[in-house]
Amino acid sequence: MIDTLTHMVDGDTRYLQRLRDPSPPVADDRVGVSLVQLRSEIPDHRERWGRALDDLEAGRLHAAILGRDDYPDTDPAESMLLIQAIHHGNDHRTQICSTLGALELPLPEIDGWDSWARQHGAT
Repeated sequence: MIDTLTHMVDGDTRYLQRLRDPSPPVADDRVGVSLVQLRSEIPDHRERWGRALDDLEAGRLHAAILGRDDYPDTDPAESMLLIQAIHHGNDHRTQICSTLGALELPLPEIDGWDSWARQHGAT
């Protein structure tokens, strides 16, 4: 599970980079990263996503992707990157929850309804 969590955080980093840079350097997922380290990176991601979404809403964000062997040039790419970032995170969160459930461990509440309720003091 720690490798999946690391992959999620590293993938998120790459999506954030691609929103600003059409051809970032290829980066592999890290290995041996502690949960403490991963958790320490999340506040920065939250701030960067907030700025990116603010820039998108204000018309200041233009993302393009320079193609490689496995995908074409994509311009504009903002919508595709946002959809993929959401899908990627959901896919791997589901895998982790399936593993926790199979181990009969408690599952976190991670759906949109619970997130909204926590943010609005409804829980």
